[in-house]
Amino acid sequence: MQTCCTNFFRVHALYLAAKPTTWTIGHVVPAHARELHQSLGVGLGMNTMEGREAKHVVLAKFVHNTHVSDRWRQVFKHEFISLIWLPENGCDTRAYKYSGGDYIPKRCGTPEFCHCGEKKDVHKNKCNFCSDPMQAILAHSVKNRKIVDAARELWVEWQISL
Repeated sequence: MQTCCTNFFRVHALYLAAKPTTWTIGHVVPAHARELHQSLGVGLGMNTMEGREAKHVVLAKFVHNTHVSDRWRQVFKHEFISLIWLPENGCDTRAYKYSGGDYIPKRCGTPEFCHCGEKKDVHKNKCNFCSDPMQAILAHSVKNRKIVDAARELWVEWQISL
């Protein structure tokens, strides 16, 4: 995660613009995930105070959309269903479940698809997008932490074609 986030920030810093959001993803997210894992033994799926605050905002909106005379019955019914009935019936979203890579589509492990999820020729290792020479140039720039000459040449060619 550290490497991916850092590379994401580097690409934005080199070729686009380093904004607060990209800086946060590149530097804060890996540090926060590492701290959570060291202190609690879980990853980013853990519900933090931000999640609790979001829950209260949703509850406030829910209260706003109820009838005044029947408000508390509706709120308690909602809380009962979400906090008691659903978990008792196997829908406990609060329990931490190790995903084990469930976020990667199963098709990515087949010969017909690239690791990025795009369809590819069975006899090739990568799809057209991942095997494009520009991908290698970008990866080289990120690795060297600077815009390489090949990237500058591509930029000049692109500007001329406009």
